[in-house]
Amino acid sequence: MSYLTTLLSPLNLLLFIIIVGLTIGRIRIKGISVGIAGILFAAIFVGFLMIKLIPNGNSEIIANAQSTLKILSKLGTALFVSVIGLQTGFSIKKHSKDSMFAFLIGSLMSLSGVATMLLISLLDKSISYASLFGILCGALTSTPGLSCVCEIVGNDSESAVLGYGCSYLFGVILVVLFVQLFAKKHTHNKVQSTPQPDIKSRITPELVLICLTALYGNILGNIKIASLTFGTTTGTLITGLLVGYIYCKTSKSNQIPSQCLNAFRNLGL
Repeated sequence: MSYLTTLLSPLNLLLFIIIVGLTIGRIRIKGISVGIAGILFAAIFVGFLMIKLIPNGNSEIIANAQSTLKILSKLGTALFVSVIGLQTGFSIKKHSKDSMFAFLIGSLMSLSGVATMLLISLLDKSISYASLFGILCGALTSTPGLSCVCEIVGNDSESAVLGYGCSYLFGVILVVLFVQLFAKKHTHNKVQSTPQPDIKSRITPELVLICLTALYGNILGNIKIASLTFGTTTGTLITGLLVGYIYCKTSKSNQIPSQCLNAFRNLGL
């Protein structure tokens, strides 16, 4: 039992899932790969195997993994959302028209998903709202959205995670197919080599920006306004937008530190 507990510790599971998932993500079939989303596929498969193969007497292994991985999930979400917010804030200054267009189209797509969810809830009242919200976030491949849903529904968060995991598989496959089959045709001839800033000299300020965004976002997300809160994910995203925009506007350098930001974003995801 002690050997099994050590072997299946949360840290070992996490590292194993990342290694296997990244390996899956690098597999290409006719030029198409799932990329970093392969980690989700590996995690679902590992979780399924653990439930099926671990004896009932060792159920504390699964309970320990769940409690620890929830903490790591919050840390990952904080990294991911902070970087997304910062990168969006950076881009608003230079691409204001494109940003407004993206906000508009994104809002319409999200609203159409919400309308579909409400229609399903009217047709089948046996489906819980937590599951529907999870399915919606998965179909939109919105990891921050799932985090918000889990904060809101509380004890019913497992239903939201289940719905998210199932629909995310189809959502990410459709996105990957669209991007790799169609979008690359338009960007194939537009690839240009641009000078990149020295990564070593940029890691510290980028990490400071990410940590500040996550810290203030967590504080903002827990402030109650008329008994309502933004939630840590929304608060972090709003903070990232503001910090990124202010930093880009006041910084003397116009270079956007994208390389390390992308690394931290992928780490969080």
